Amino acid sequence: MHKDQHTVKMIVESAQMLCTAHRLLDGTEVVVTKTNKNGVKRKVKEWQLADHREPLLYRATHANHPCSIWCRETVENYLWLHTLTAALCDEYWHRYGKHKDKPRQHKVRASGLLDLLATPPRNIPCGGLTPFAVAMPDQYKVDDVVKSYHNYYLGEKTGFMRYTHREMPDWVKKGLFKNTLKYGKPKTVDLEQSDLPIG
Repeated sequence: MHKDQHTVKMIVESAQMLCTAHRLLDGTEVVVTKTNKNGVKRKVKEWQLADHREPLLYRATHANHPCSIWCRETVENYLWLHTLTAALCDEYWHRYGKHKDKPRQHKVRASGLLDLLATPPRNIPCGGLTPFAVAMPDQYKVDDVVKSYHNYYLGEKTGFMRYTHREMPDWVKKGLFKNTLKYGKPKTVDLEQSDLPIG
């Protein structure tokens, strides 16, 4: 499903959510004074870990984003996101790494961070996989989370719609084709009502 831009971006964002889960669930909240590049000082809330993870994990970020909250609700949610992050790293390798003169992995995998994040936070509760967070404008939401994200992708994320070393998914081709005929440019598509042939 992920276009090129999101294959790269979502690895980092997913690792940030996983790191944030570790920091919020296992860390100690502290307030530190930071100075920005203009010399302005401000107090910032951080969560520090008293073990080997501290220097390796990203800082906590976007702690109240619906997807960050979902990630740390249960160990099953956390592990699902870790599995997705590993799959995106594999996809990154397929699209960019193995086709270069100097093969490369995404930095989240190459640095060892992905392996470190394979172990969930100590204080994360069990409770089964909970319903996925749906973080998008309401106009794209339907009862099915996958269809909601398809609608969102086609409605908001069609710029630079490239799939390097991959064929564009059929639902993208069908949605773009239908919307181009109807509107002259891609817009939101109701995939349930679409009957146009792919191609």
